[in-house]
Amino acid sequence: PGSTMAADWTLIGHIATTTNTAAAAAAISATLTAWVLLGKPDLSMALNGGLAGLVAITAPTAFVSVGSSLFIGFGAGILVVLAVLFFDRVKVDDPVGAISVHLASGAYGTLSVGLFADKAINPALAKNGLFFGGGPDLFQAQLLGILAVGAFTFTASLIGWSVIKGLVGLRVPPEEELEGLDIGEHGLTAYPDFALITAGRAGSAFQARPIAAREELAPAFQGTPSMAGGPAGGTKMSGSPSTPSFSRKPPTARAEPSRSATMTATRERPFKLVVKEVEKKVVKQIWANLCNDYPHNTPQDFNDIYPHVASVTDGVFTFRRGDPSRFKEKMEQLLYLYGVEGAVITVES
Repeated sequence: PGSTMAADWTLIGHIATTTNTAAAAAAISATLTAWVLLGKPDLSMALNGGLAGLVAITAPTAFVSVGSSLFIGFGAGILVVLAVLFFDRVKVDDPVGAISVHLASGAYGTLSVGLFADKAINPALAKNGLFFGGGPDLFQAQLLGILAVGAFTFTASLIGWSVIKGLVGLRVPPEEELEGLDIGEHGLTAYPDFALITAGRAGSAFQARPIAAREELAPAFQGTPSMAGGPAGGTKMSGSPSTPSFSRKPPTARAEPSRSATMTATRERPFKLVVKEVEKKVVKQIWANLCNDYPHNTPQDFNDIYPHVASVTDGVFTFRRGDPSRFKEKMEQLLYLYGVEGAVITVES
């Protein structure tokens, strides 16, 4: 172990091929799965799919055929999307999908050795996997290995983190969690596009999850900074606005000429909603937060319009089709729920 020169050079090309085919298949299946479940392709899901394919093929890469690697990768792409949505639903804080990519896909890939292993590919195998006539022995051995590693890791982690919690604590204050440890620990902003200047401290991040999405009318959030955009493009934020709810309508937008009056109720060709009188990065961050929370922690207004959005650039939302007036009203309501006042939204071809 550890000796590069001890590697079987006849398998290097095969390993490179199975690794890449699994990653490609997983990226494709993750894209398709997200498209079916979320209503549109999702770039982050596609990227996680590619990573999941690489993780899943790590264990079996030298022991399976190229065809089997495609099946393994395709399954990994489906699994990672389902896992991300599951952990979001049960409110596990995993913003980058690490549990889904590494734990779920890693366990799946380890088990796949017991299913797809083929002695014709690598004679070093003691026997074939279950799908190649080798019986359940190899699969059972892989399953036992997963359980053993999991038990050891859980126990060691529990002891280690318990000691750290008792000595120095595991969490920082809630305010620092919202701002981000890049600011509190290093005085730097890792993602400047997702940070706003507040009345108190420069760089504080806009609260990411102010809304618990529900079908019924309910209070949306409390204590989220309110933002009011003016003609000069400035943004004012205050700490304790009155609490809006899904039943409240946004304030009437100021009249501005638009092309919506000549449009039919539902259009089958693309159109744009242009958000004005609000800083572009405010709109960008609100939309990014909603996309990150979709579909389990977002209001129904967002769920209704999200599948129809083709692109978002500098406050301009391009829609594939739909009812411009209805989507404009929903966009106004979304901005209002996030504390944005004075926004002007126009419909353009």
